[in-house]
Amino acid sequence: TELGLRLMRQGLRTVYVDQVMGEGLTPDSFAAFKKQRERWAQGGMQIFKAHWQALLGGTGPGDARLTRAQRYHFLAGWLPWIGDALHLVFVVAALVWTMGMLAMPHAFSLPVALFMLPLAVFCAAKLVIGPLLYWRRVPCTAGGILGAAVAGMGLSHAIARGVLKGLFGKVGRFHITAKGGSGTLRTQSSAFAAAREELLLVVALLLAVVGTAIGGPAVTEQALWMTMLGLQSLPYLAALVCALLAAQPEPEKSRSMPEEAMPERLFGQ
Repeated sequence: TELGLRLMRQGLRTVYVDQVMGEGLTPDSFAAFKKQRERWAQGGMQIFKAHWQALLGGTGPGDARLTRAQRYHFLAGWLPWIGDALHLVFVVAALVWTMGMLAMPHAFSLPVALFMLPLAVFCAAKLVIGPLLYWRRVPCTAGGILGAAVAGMGLSHAIARGVLKGLFGKVGRFHITAKGGSGTLRTQSSAFAAAREELLLVVALLLAVVGTAIGGPAVTEQALWMTMLGLQSLPYLAALVCALLAAQPEPEKSRSMPEEAMPERLFGQ
């Protein structure tokens, strides 16, 4: 990605060739899948930090100015990842605010509108826009579209971690993704280990819902706040579902699949 951006900054023209030049394997486990996407998001933010002036319309010594289309497509490609990071920020803020309401109800009100708007945008992107794009552009079944939607939500926390690391971390380390059947142990315990942070967030949000239910009068704002906390847990519940599915023993049929069919084996496409 950065190579293409550097070429564009030198004024060179890039051409899209609709031909497969190489093939790859999917990660061996959900933990490896998460690590891969976290690395992608972290790298994207590192590229943005290194080239932010050019991406926002500026030029450096000897540089060509990027076109509006070039800048748009780079930034638009990263926006969904930034949305995942913002979702995590709002989840942490909602948990802190809930604790404040329970501890000091007279000092903390229910800012439902402030939290519901970004949550609605996040859910629309994950549950509506993503499946629609798959339906229009990816040749897979309805089950594949559903699997892609669940996997996309399940990767939200890993992507958010990558974005925050890329934006605020100083040094990035390249983590190799396990591929090619490296003998990953498929057990229920390994599934929960692959989504440990997501499990903790689900528990925290559930406790916040229970605390809100018993900590104040039953009013409309309270019900909306509890609904919002429940919806915020969807990406983390999706991660648990993906981890459990990935931990199931592979059927004999899938083990005998030809290598070229393997990329379609996990989570649709």
